[in-house]
Order: sequence, then C-alpha cells, then structure tokens
Amino acid sequence: MKLYKMTVDHFKGLEKLELSPHGSNITIRGKNGTYKSTVADAYAWCLTGKGFDGKTIDTQIKLRGEDGSTPNDGGVEHSVELVFKDDGGRQISFRRMFKEKWEKQRGTASRSFKGHTTDYSIDDVPMAKKEFERKVEEIFKGETFQLLSMPLHFMTNVKWQDRRKVLMTMCGDTPNEKIIDDNKSLEPLREELKTKDIADLRKIIQSKMKKNNEEVKSIPARIDELVGMKDGAADGDKKQLETDIKVLEKTLDERQAGLAAIKNGGRNAAIQQMNAEIEAKMTKFKAEMEADYNRKASEAERTINGCRSEIERLGYDIEHNQKDIERLETTAETADKLAAKLREEWNEVHAEPFPDNVSDTCPCCGQKLPAEKVESIRAAELQKFNLNKAERLKAIQEKGKNIMAGKNSDLSAVATLKTTNEEKQARIDELSKSLEEAQKMLDGVSKPEPEKHPEYITLKEQLDFNIHSMENDNEADKELKELEEQIATIRNEISDRQKKLAAIEQNEGIDARVDELKDREKTLGKMYSNLEAQLFLTEEFLRAKVRATEDNINSHFKYVRWKMFDQRINGALEECCEPLIDGVPFSDGLNKGSRMKAALDINNALSDYFGIVLPVIIDDCESYTSLPETKAQLIKLIADGNHDALSVEID
Repeated sequence: MKLYKMTVDHFKGLEKLELSPHGSNITIRGKNGTYKSTVADAYAWCLTGKGFDGKTIDTQIKLRGEDGSTPNDGGVEHSVELVFKDDGGRQISFRRMFKEKWEKQRGTASRSFKGHTTDYSIDDVPMAKKEFERKVEEIFKGETFQLLSMPLHFMTNVKWQDRRKVLMTMCGDTPNEKIIDDNKSLEPLREELKTKDIADLRKIIQSKMKKNNEEVKSIPARIDELVGMKDGAADGDKKQLETDIKVLEKTLDERQAGLAAIKNGGRNAAIQQMNAEIEAKMTKFKAEMEADYNRKASEAERTINGCRSEIERLGYDIEHNQKDIERLETTAETADKLAAKLREEWNEVHAEPFPDNVSDTCPCCGQKLPAEKVESIRAAELQKFNLNKAERLKAIQEKGKNIMAGKNSDLSAVATLKTTNEEKQARIDELSKSLEEAQKMLDGVSKPEPEKHPEYITLKEQLDFNIHSMENDNEADKELKELEEQIATIRNEISDRQKKLAAIEQNEGIDARVDELKDREKTLGKMYSNLEAQLFLTEEFLRAKVRATEDNINSHFKYVRWKMFDQRINGALEECCEPLIDGVPFSDGLNKGSRMKAALDINNALSDYFGIVLPVIIDDCESYTSLPETKAQLIKLIADGNHDALSVEID
C-alpha cells in the first residue's frame, strides 16, 4: 500500500497542500514552523482521528488567534484526503472533514454556533464514523497503521509484554518435544510436559518445595512441644526399678506373712487380719484412681496437641489452595470473554462479501477488455479473496482453541483444588470433633480425691472402728507395731518406684514419637533434594527454549537481535522483549541512528507478518546520515533553514 496523493485544506494553520508522489518516496524540507510536523499529523488524523503521536488534536485543527484562543471561523472545512494504491494497482481514497456546525433558530434570521461535526468518506462514498473506522481497520488490517507508518511506535508506545506476544505469534514457538530431543538430559520432563505447561510444572514443584519446607520448619516446634510434655521427675534405670519393685513386693509378702502369724496368735488376730485386708484395699483403691487419672489426662493432652497441630497445617493448605482457585477462576472468566470476542470477529470475517470491483477497462490504454480476460481477472481476485478469508478464519479458530484449552486446564486445576480442599476440610471436621471430645475428656478428668469417695470412706470408717476396738485392749504387741511400720514403709517405697516407672514409660513413648519426627525430617530433606533437582531440570529446559526461541525470532530480522529472556542474579529466567543492535539495548545506550536502523528493520519484518506494507513517516530525518533499505514508501521530514516554506521533493 503506497500513498498516491495527499490533499490538505485549512489544517492546523496549513492552508493548502497537495502532494502527488504516485507511490514514490517523498522528502519534505523546511525550517522550523513551516508545518512539516503538521503534514505527519494530517496524514495520521485522516485515518485515525488522532495526531502522529497518537494524541487527540481536534482542538488544534482550527486557526488560533494571537491570544491563543480558537475563534469561530464560520464553517470553514478543515479536511485531509489520502489516496492510496495497493499492490494490485487499485486506488482507494479516504477523506475526513472537520467543520463548525451552525443552525438557524426558528423565528430568527441569524444562525447560531452549535459545536463541531466531522464527515467521513471512502472513495467519495459518505459514511458514518463507525463504518469508516471499520473499513479503515479492515483495509489496514487492524492496528497496523501506527505500527507500520510510525517506525518508532512499536518500541516506544507498545508495552514490552505486547511486543513479545506479537513476536511469538509472528515467529512461532519451538515445540517442547524438539527441545527435549535436542537435550537428552531433559528426558525426565517429557511425560510431564505432555499435560502441563512448563510454567505450571515449575509452580507445582515450587509449591511442593514450599509445603515441604513448611513441614520441615514445623518439626522442631512439634519436637519441643513433645519434649515439654516429658516428666522431669522421671529418673533412674527402668530395669533396676522393675527389679527393686519385685524385691520390695517379695519383702512385703514376708512382712505381711509375719504380721499375719503374730495376729493369728493373739486375741486381736482376726481384727488385725481384717485391718490388713482393709488397708490393702484402700491402698489399691488409691493407686488405681491415681493411675486412671494420669492415663486419661496424658491421653487427652496428647490428642489435643496432635489435633491442633494438624488442624493448623490443614487450614493453611486450604487458604493457599483457595487463593489459587480464585486466580484460576478469574483467568477462566477472562478466557470466556476473549472467546466471545473471537466468535464475533469470526462471524464478521465470515460475512465479508467479495468486493467485485474488477474493471472491464484497461488502465493503460482505456480500451475495453475482452470478457474472458475480465472473468479471468475476477476469478483470480475471488480466489485470492477466499484464500485470505480462509486463513483469517483459521487463525481465529486456532486462537479460540488455545484460549479454551487454557480455560479447560484452569478449570480442571480448580476442580482438583476444590476436591483437595473438601477432603482437607472433612479431615479438619473430624479432627475438630476429636479435639472437642478430648477437651471434654480433659475437662472432665479431675485430680483424684480418694478420701472423699464413698467406698474409700466406708473402708476408712471400718478401719478406724477396728483400731479403736483394738486400742481398748491393754495388751499391745510391740513387735506387731514394728512390722506394721515396716510394711507401711515398704508400700511407700513400692508406690514411689511405680510412679517413677510410669513416668519413664511415658517419656519413652514421647522419645519414640520424637524419633519418628526426626526420621520424617530426614525423609523430607531427601524429598526436597529431589524437588530441587526437578526444578533445576525445568530451568535447563527454559534455557534451552530461550536459545531456540531467540534463534527462531532473530532469523526474521536483518540487523536486530532480540533478547527474549533476562537472567536474574539468582540464576532464574525472567521474560523480557528487548531489541539489540551490535549488542547494545534499544532502551539503554543506543544512539539515534541505530534506533532508527532497528525500527526500520522491525518495520520490514512486521510488514511481512501482517502482509501489508504502508508508507513510513520519518520526522527529524536530518538527524540520520543514512537509512537501511526498506520495502516501504518513505515520507521524510527534514528541518532545513535554507527553506523558508515547505519544499517537496518526489523521488
């Protein structure tokens, strides 16, 4: 597409300008203030309604007064008309006209100012604004006007993320299988990458590493909690205590047998025998109550601590998964919107009619062409039109399939995460019930007071009665008292050792649990090392893909070399999109001439990709000593003090 003719009337102080380059390069010279930049603004305004820099200029179109105001001009037509000729030789004209709107009020002879209006036409056919914009977008293939007519627009006004998407779409991506085939060390990733994107795989591995690390961090606290539950009074050797208890029990049996023999020989033998039995029952009753209390309290505390720790861990997992669910659902909603837009775009393209505008007159001699020649030309144009439409429809379908595939993947991940959260919540509910029951058990367990128990009180009353009965007998047996004191001492010693033995056994159970946690800590360490190795493989894959991607993209450019990934200090790769000329980044240190060299090289590649070549306007062209070869028609604006008015040169 080349500029064939340009007509400017009353635009930003430029009263009249007519250019007829007929597709040739144009050089416009003039000193500052001679409306060189106005020519660029007029060119852009005609097609886009905005200036060459993409900003609105409607308030600048009319002539300004000396005080800077914009007085009414009575309805002067401010217009720009552009005539292009495409590669097939077909001409097409675009015209945009801006003027004041004056209306005569009923009952008055004068007109009043009612604002401004803009008229549009293509090939002299008037049309509404939306239709005009749709036609312009159709002919110039979307937003290619600014990309291809303004050489620096792609690098200065387009975000690097959008530049990257254009390049990746333009040059294609290297398949994962090809990268793995060329790097056998990456073979372990092949199966994973059949169902997952490399970015998703890295997120999964990093998530597992994070969970692994969190569990490892929680183990010392859990160990400290268990250690804090140990009985500090537990001392002595377990086997020695068991031996001592057996010896003491044997001694107790002997003393009790001697006591029984003495009692059987006296008048109070029956009462003493009865007292011994009562005391034995009281001691056993007391010991059983204390043992039952210690067992229930310890069991309840262990259950409470274990449930709380597990509930806290599961709650964190659910919260983390919920954030991922919200993010993936938002992405899926965005995919639906994008898919809807693509369907509209597909319907619009599918409904486009064939513009049957084949002339039956020879453009060279003006004579009528034979009917078969006209039909041949029409058939070729129709075939070209249908092929172009089919390619566009196919591209839209492929884009829609990719969007929906991404959406399905996200929704599948959401379903998996929700199922996981439901399982974890169910487990939390189970643990909460267990925690509640354990707490009730602990709250319901009170320190034993056998002295207040009816059975113990009955035994004590019976013993007191027997003792009182025996005290009334003046015949005291000194040996009997000594044996009773010995028996009481032995029983105390047995009870003391039994308590120590119970404490030791409790501590042994805690130590066993601590050992289990330490073993788990070692297992987690090995798992973390394996995950690190997997993450390293993904980084190696990304580096290989970087090389393949950049080589593929750079093959489409003559001078520019693209840097598509940047390496962080920690070695990780981060996406970017920076063109280099001789190793110097466009945005950092590249001189003005090299920037234009890069811009025109990019312009050539984009023109090939979009399938359309548009005229390129280069402002401040006096700054460039030479320009690289380009397929486009050049409109060069040069500041030249030797030209008091605009001077137009057509190659």
